[in-house]
Amino acid sequence: METGRNYPPEYAIPANPSAPFSFRKLLRDQLRYSGYNVDMVGTKNGGTMKDNDVEATSGYVVSQIHDASKLSYKYKPNLVFINAGTNDLVHNIDTGNQHERLKSMLLDLWSNISDKTVIILSTILPVDKPEAESLRGPVNTKYRAVVSELRKQGKPIFLADLDGFMTLDDLGDGTHPTDYGFRKMAGAFWSAFQQAEDEISDPLPADLAGDSGKTCRKSPGDGVNAGSQTQRGSGYDDGTYEHDSQEMGTLMTIKSDWDRGQWFFARIFRSDRDDLLGWVENSAGNVVYALRRNDGAGKFTKISTDLDVQDNCKIKGVVFIDLNGDGLDDFACIGSDGAVYASINQGNGGGDKPPTFVYKGLWRAADSRYPQNKVRLADIDGDGRADFCGLADNGDVYVWRNGWVDDMPKYWQALGKRFEGKGMGNLDGTRFEDINGDGRDDWAWVGDQGETFLWTNHRSCGVGKEGDGLKVAWRPGYYKGKTSGPTHTGGFAKEIRNRIHFARIYGEPQDFGLLGKQDYVYMEHSKGSDGKHTFKMRVWKNKGYGGTKLKGDGNKYCDMTGNGRDDYVWVLSKGEMDFYPNAGKDFITDKDSYWGPMQKAFFKPPRDLDRRDLHLTDWDGDGKCDIVWVDPDNKNHVSVWKNNYTSGGGFSWQYLSNPAPELYCPEKRGIGFGDLAVQFADVTGNGLSDYLCLEKNGRIWGWTQDSKGSWTYIDQFFGTKGHDRANMRFADVDGDGRDDAIWVEKFSGDSFVYYNKGRKDIAGSRYHWEIQERGGPFPAYGGSYAGSCQYFPDLNGDGRADLHSIQATFPNTAVTAYNICDGNRSGDDSSEIKKPDLITPNNPGGGGSEESNSPPIPADNCKVVPDFMYTPLKRVGRSASGEDYCFAKWNKGVFIKEIEAVASSGSLRYIRVAYTDGTIEEAGVKVPDDTHHRFGTVRWDPWSDYFNVFEMHDGGFKGGVGRIVLEMSNKCGGDGNCKLDAGNYMDFPPVMQRIPRGDSDQGMLLGIRLNAGDVIENMIPMFSKARPLKVTLGEPNFTPTFEELNSKPFEERQMEIVRTSHVVYNRRADKPVEMGIDLYLQVEKGTKVNWNTQMGWESGGEIGGTIGGGMEWDIGLPEMIWAKVNGKLDVSGKWVGKKVDMNFNGGEDSEIVRTMSRVTINTVVDPGKAALCQVVAIQSKANIRYHAMHFANGDAYSYPVQGVFRDSRVTEAISECMDVNEDNKDEAAAAVVIEQSGTYCNDGTRVGDTGMSDDELREACNL
Repeated sequence: METGRNYPPEYAIPANPSAPFSFRKLLRDQLRYSGYNVDMVGTKNGGTMKDNDVEATSGYVVSQIHDASKLSYKYKPNLVFINAGTNDLVHNIDTGNQHERLKSMLLDLWSNISDKTVIILSTILPVDKPEAESLRGPVNTKYRAVVSELRKQGKPIFLADLDGFMTLDDLGDGTHPTDYGFRKMAGAFWSAFQQAEDEISDPLPADLAGDSGKTCRKSPGDGVNAGSQTQRGSGYDDGTYEHDSQEMGTLMTIKSDWDRGQWFFARIFRSDRDDLLGWVENSAGNVVYALRRNDGAGKFTKISTDLDVQDNCKIKGVVFIDLNGDGLDDFACIGSDGAVYASINQGNGGGDKPPTFVYKGLWRAADSRYPQNKVRLADIDGDGRADFCGLADNGDVYVWRNGWVDDMPKYWQALGKRFEGKGMGNLDGTRFEDINGDGRDDWAWVGDQGETFLWTNHRSCGVGKEGDGLKVAWRPGYYKGKTSGPTHTGGFAKEIRNRIHFARIYGEPQDFGLLGKQDYVYMEHSKGSDGKHTFKMRVWKNKGYGGTKLKGDGNKYCDMTGNGRDDYVWVLSKGEMDFYPNAGKDFITDKDSYWGPMQKAFFKPPRDLDRRDLHLTDWDGDGKCDIVWVDPDNKNHVSVWKNNYTSGGGFSWQYLSNPAPELYCPEKRGIGFGDLAVQFADVTGNGLSDYLCLEKNGRIWGWTQDSKGSWTYIDQFFGTKGHDRANMRFADVDGDGRDDAIWVEKFSGDSFVYYNKGRKDIAGSRYHWEIQERGGPFPAYGGSYAGSCQYFPDLNGDGRADLHSIQATFPNTAVTAYNICDGNRSGDDSSEIKKPDLITPNNPGGGGSEESNSPPIPADNCKVVPDFMYTPLKRVGRSASGEDYCFAKWNKGVFIKEIEAVASSGSLRYIRVAYTDGTIEEAGVKVPDDTHHRFGTVRWDPWSDYFNVFEMHDGGFKGGVGRIVLEMSNKCGGDGNCKLDAGNYMDFPPVMQRIPRGDSDQGMLLGIRLNAGDVIENMIPMFSKARPLKVTLGEPNFTPTFEELNSKPFEERQMEIVRTSHVVYNRRADKPVEMGIDLYLQVEKGTKVNWNTQMGWESGGEIGGTIGGGMEWDIGLPEMIWAKVNGKLDVSGKWVGKKVDMNFNGGEDSEIVRTMSRVTINTVVDPGKAALCQVVAIQSKANIRYHAMHFANGDAYSYPVQGVFRDSRVTEAISECMDVNEDNKDEAAAAVVIEQSGTYCNDGTRVGDTGMSDDELREACNL
């Protein structure tokens, strides 16, 4: 029997991005596994499977679904799955009659398709909105009544009841099912299908008369996935930033009448050097700047004319920074309320004449959250224009992007929190500086003595939206050879933070194509006896390296061989190119490479050429892409290397030095990624490149080329539309032979098309670019990555631009969605049809079986792919022939912390892992130690360390795993075992396969799937998408409770009395003496949170860990209870509940410290008497277990754990002096006796006279 044209008319909830097939893929696979033929039908496409036809639109209500379902009547499906109505509840649309609207749709389906078409209807999923959820129960009850009523009428309808089976826990974000939720949803439909299968009949012939097929215009979501990653880590980078410096001595000495923080460095005359400015208030009361021009090589020339920025800004508000992206620094004045005012550098300075500054007025209005001391200006997104940054009290940085191309912002775009504070303390230390010269401002924190900590700023592919977008990949920099601590050591006198500057004194770039690095400047100050102030400008030249070149910056795609499919070319920053030929595979698995063997350096330029100026385009129309260089220093005139590739002879290049002298573009490319002044596209559709000159505002003009190689000037191809030119692309989207204009939304990666309709004078342009009737370009590609990471090559050779998305800039992995125009799609994704892992209800509402495909714990850890796990997984080795192992306990919060591997001369033979809960698992056979095998062990802290290298190859016995190489990031658990290399010896070993490890390759190893017998047959490491960054501690289950503790005797309340006391004697017989006593309490303060998975641990210890996080709990704080009884202090304590809201950043902030607390007591001692003086406090030491929630970088990941919350607090101390008498003499006898004025340690040792400072006392008493 054929279940033809299986067609869900509505799955109003779109597929979870981490589960691209949603429940439809799982359900289709179950039907195919059970022997049914399946053809999904519909006028839309969704999901990454081949047969991805569907009739579904996100956000539709039942009435809209009814209308949309009519589009697919013509396909005559014999089986319909429906999940409809969530959006009616969310928007509260006449829910009392919602079931009637649903019933009307059902009746129309039978009337227009066939009365034998089987419909399986589900109830509505839970909703994480209280108002909507309150409506769901009554509506579901009416849905059941509709099914029962129609069933009694003989209609072929069945119910998949999700109530009580699917819960909010199955919905990752409260709306969309998780991978686990989709398995349950598919299981519910499958159970209902089993009840219905006897009533399913063969489908009727589809009614496609006059149907010309699906339009060839692209729609968001209808792309077809290539099956697996189409890039897996190609290219090169320069690593993380490592600082080094060369002390250059004192370059200048300046005398001044003032020391008021008056020195500034700025690019006043040219973009590659910072000049020195001094704030001066002249005799007329106006502020000007004494100017010293930087002439290079550490030489400065005093300019006789002062610089006037047309603003009498006070020193605290002065900022020099590039506001308009022209490469020169402008002037900004930040008012006390945080409002910013601007003056623009006109760039007309030279010789002894400073440039003119024009006052523009308010640049950004005040925000009450960010007064002057919390405002920073910095270029966060790397477009050359300063953005507005507001600092939160904890150091978090919120950013607003400076929009458009004018001197003043045309608009502001909220980017959200773009940097998370590092707990450094004083916000005054926070700065943004382009230390490494890549054009993006880095975060720097300058300490009181000049020490500086650095995080470098890198472009990210993370998808976002306005308000939370243009994400930044931050990486810590360190001093050369270090893995912690500051990049700049400082170490000068205290309170010199504001005398430290970062400036391009020498401005030496790290490498070709980069901006100059910023050097370290200390304006050392001294004051002479004459009252004059002397400033020595001491400079340390920046010799640092790294953090500027990303693998993701070198990608280009073009058909280099003329076979119709675009190839992949990775271009080094200086222009050398590696070639990856398109292997012609439309669909690949994790085992396949999308590309053929790489040809390294298939093109080497004769000199260094910036890759941003090199273009791959078919210059001469022979079907093969040539290499065109546009000269940025000569109006972008072109040179060409003509591609003379032949299949037998390979590549050869013919250099054409000036093939088209008429071509030019006076525009300059920007420093931002993709901000190019020139692009090449086939606008005319004749197969030849046309030359496009892009103005900053997006207006495009240039030349077209005819078949004879002649060029025709076009005064305007494309008018300005308000799009940044960096977000404009050109590719043939609809397959008509002409390149269309694509605007890529920078935050989300969603892409919109202006369709090229050919030569026509319209709206000031010489070409017609079709837009929607309501205005604006057509939505075409749905983005899952940031706009800068979206490419539009034709990889499958059908003449239509596919969506090729770089997933992350550091590893440079990519996925591809084909833009296919072929009407109804069908076919299986693989020749091997596997049983999907469904979870079926025990009592399905519409019939079905008791079968459950849910794997048991812990094997589920290797079968379930949770949202927080990085996919696709990569297997190394051959198909399984041994025993399956699952080395994973992530569901319990337990992780691998040690791997031992042993290999013989031919294969990897043995793997042993140790977990954070102390357990061990092993697989394979451990061969004896001899000279013909490699072995090793690597250990790490899974919460703080990560893998720099995780690679394997399949050169073992019969294709099994042959070698594994691991290298950790830094401390490796503290024992120095940072590397492991276990593998076979081969003269020509296979290429090592790099295991992708999530964002920035810093994901946590969640576990390993493997198959082993005598050798390790295959391994599949599983990593989280991101490094564990935060623990949210919630819903504590304190054992015992604070109330229970209060009911216990004091000694069992997890607190203690701390006290110190001295007895002082007055030896004078005739007069009282007033005495002052300093007493010190030694106490503990701080909070430490540990977690583990075993009961009974008292302090966390090595099992578990501590990383950054936050908590908001109702906890107990100690309160002292005391009274004086018979002249003695009677002291006790109890717990008092209080809500605590606390953030901590790992080890430094989450630890217990011992401290001394000094209390001064004054008393009068009568003649011949003694007095007992004491200071008493209550010290709490709460060691209380709790349950916690752990989240990995925003991905919901929770598990129950046991932990220890050690909260050490001290109450306010009480002090008391009392005469020594018969009642308290025993207490006094234990105290230190003081008989002479002076300073004493706690043990009674006299160490000096009175008046010693705290520091002197600590040293004397060894405190």
